[in-house]
Amino acid sequence: MSPDLIALVLFAAVLHAGWNALAKSGGSPLYSIAAYRLVSATASLCLVWWAPLPPAGAWPFLAASVLIHTVYYFTLAQAYRSGDLSLVCTRSSWPLGHHFRRPVLIAATIADGAGVRTVENSLSYILWLFAGEALPGALHGGTCGVIRNRARVLVGGLASTAAYGLVIHAMSIGPMALVIAGKPA
Repeated sequence: MSPDLIALVLFAAVLHAGWNALAKSGGSPLYSIAAYRLVSATASLCLVWWAPLPPAGAWPFLAASVLIHTVYYFTLAQAYRSGDLSLVCTRSSWPLGHHFRRPVLIAATIADGAGVRTVENSLSYILWLFAGEALPGALHGGTCGVIRNRARVLVGGLASTAAYGLVIHAMSIGPMALVIAGKPA
């Protein structure tokens, strides 16, 4: 893996740790994460019109990824409700010992890695993915979190978007297995 790609993945890891810390410490993790998804979706919906439309082959990956991400974010919020940040992130477990979140995250990352390779412009895939998460984010009640602490939600939402967007971009230019191995849980 090139030094630039390593730096990209490490920067994404720092952003990932930051938004997860905000989600855990921001009151209700479910509302925080849902609000972050709404920030991400809003920003993406504003920008998606300037990105090329993904080809037909990308849409099944995008749809699968939105569904898988919705499950992942819900299980992450549940884990944060019952466990310390260091415990949840290192053990990658769901409450009551169910090791569910890590396989869901890997499934989403693989779907996105395969999906981003079907497009010529990785930003197109990234923006359409995050725009597609608007409805699931709203269904999780993210607007309550937006009202409570707008600055925290804006920072967390943009950090989460940038973190995973960088990972998807890295998978479009480098070996997917190495990028996934360097991605935090």
